[in-house]
Amino acid sequence: LYKLWNSIEPTLGPEIHTVYISGSNFFSEINYGAIPLDEATTVSDKYDLHIMLSTSDVIEYKQTVNNSYKSACLIGGVDYKESKHRSGDTHDGFKDAEWNFTRILPQNMRSGFRYLPNTLKEVNEISHFLDSIGIANTLRTGKEATEEYVKSLNGHSPDIVHLATHGFMLAPLFNDTTGQSLRDDLGTQYQTVLSQSGLLLSGANKKWEKDIRQKANDGILSSQEIAELNLSHSSLAVLMACMSGLGNTTNLTGVPFGVAYAFRMAGVKQILCCLWDVDDEVTFTMVSDFYHNLYTTNNAKKALELSRQKLKERGYSSAFYWAPFVIID
Repeated sequence: LYKLWNSIEPTLGPEIHTVYISGSNFFSEINYGAIPLDEATTVSDKYDLHIMLSTSDVIEYKQTVNNSYKSACLIGGVDYKESKHRSGDTHDGFKDAEWNFTRILPQNMRSGFRYLPNTLKEVNEISHFLDSIGIANTLRTGKEATEEYVKSLNGHSPDIVHLATHGFMLAPLFNDTTGQSLRDDLGTQYQTVLSQSGLLLSGANKKWEKDIRQKANDGILSSQEIAELNLSHSSLAVLMACMSGLGNTTNLTGVPFGVAYAFRMAGVKQILCCLWDVDDEVTFTMVSDFYHNLYTTNNAKKALELSRQKLKERGYSSAFYWAPFVIID
């Protein structure tokens, strides 16, 4: 990565301090700000970086100096089984699911999705903090953390939409006979790139346990479904889901068509997301600091920078812990 930045920096010139980056394919999976320049500094220490989903976004981009965040909805502690919280042990019902016999489905999805206890702790903590400073917020957990609720935000979403849950990204379903067979079973909703990634909500495990066919509000909120919503009233989406910043690039542009892209298509101004899997205890620590910093600075980028620094001070100095969290403008 150091060599990559060394190939970029000479083209900038000494007067350039703000850099807009839109990486395609593999280059969209990099936190450029975390690239080390020496033992003490990284690229973000020297440049004001703005991660964009597309170079066309730069044309209309207006840098946000300060925002006023007056309302929020918080979703976490999702009950994927929709009965009682599960420890993550494989249920016998999953062994005969058709997706278990195809290489299309990632290994971590073949036994359903385990409950994430720290996501409940996370959203409860944030809700209490927002209550303490007089910010209206709606909290949805357990069985109430539904796909229907997210879709109900259509047209009147709050300033902040926060989702702490599992994300997923399937292998492309194009160009092979296995994929064709699976598309036939799944129906038309899984035939686009955007439908191959998304977020898991209440009852999602039932999809793999009993019925492969897509149904409305089955707990699997695809990026396609997100993109079709109107969330333009929201200034910030906080996506504390693994790989929420990634997406398939089976398209002509190379833009990662995933969850973050979907929220941008839905009209959200800024998106805080994750580039790779992170320990949920680390995520809880980071995001709690983030909200305190957000309401001190009224600036999401500054809040994230302060939160990353706090993680380092707490002993999480490796970039593995603090680098996956990025703001997409």
